[in-house]
Amino acid sequence: MFDARTLSSVISKALAPLTRRVSLLVSRGVVTLVNDTLKCQGLQIELMPDELHDDVEHFQEYGFTSHAKAGAEALFLSVGGMRSHGIVACVADRRFRIKTLVEGEVALYTDEGDTITLKRGKIIEISGQAKVVVKSPAVKLGDDAAVEKVVLGTTYRTQEDAMITALNTMETALTVFANGLGAALTADLGAAAPPVVYAPAAVTPLAAALAAAIAAFQAAIGTFQGGAATYLSTVTVTK
Repeated sequence: MFDARTLSSVISKALAPLTRRVSLLVSRGVVTLVNDTLKCQGLQIELMPDELHDDVEHFQEYGFTSHAKAGAEALFLSVGGMRSHGIVACVADRRFRIKTLVEGEVALYTDEGDTITLKRGKIIEISGQAKVVVKSPAVKLGDDAAVEKVVLGTTYRTQEDAMITALNTMETALTVFANGLGAALTADLGAAAPPVVYAPAAVTPLAAALAAAIAAFQAAIGTFQGGAATYLSTVTVTK
């Protein structure tokens, strides 16, 4: 016969392995390293001081991935209660999380402050601290089939480069023409009459004006090319 205390002790000892496994099912950890070269991202997680787990599989939602910074917090799950077989179900970083959203809003963010926010009122707000790059041959704005606006990307840039090349060629030709004209007129007029009547000074103003026009033309080309990013973001074609 077992008394109540003995029976309780026996049951406790029998359930101890199961109790340990249950208590280890969910743990909090800190990300120390990220291996983003694997098919399933691997994390080095510190669960307790000096307790490191390497290449722990980080399960992420389909269509979404991120590379967390060291110091982020992780939710560590021990499969079957085995600490040696763990996975990470969630990684969060309270240092950089956006804390100003209102009910119903959703946001993507980075530690550098770049954000994409799905705001209330059916508004999508994109905030880039340096620039926003769209890689596509064309971007459609609006859904009105009658008035479809398209921002031309690669096509517009190619046409712009071709135009600038042509303008530079024209500039070179004008420069050669101005120099040749000045030299020819000086030589011809100087040979036809005394220098006092046909002095090179009669040709110099024309050549100087043409040179000034060419310089202004060159500056305009430089300004146009330098502002290419602005043109690409605003030029639309309506069809």
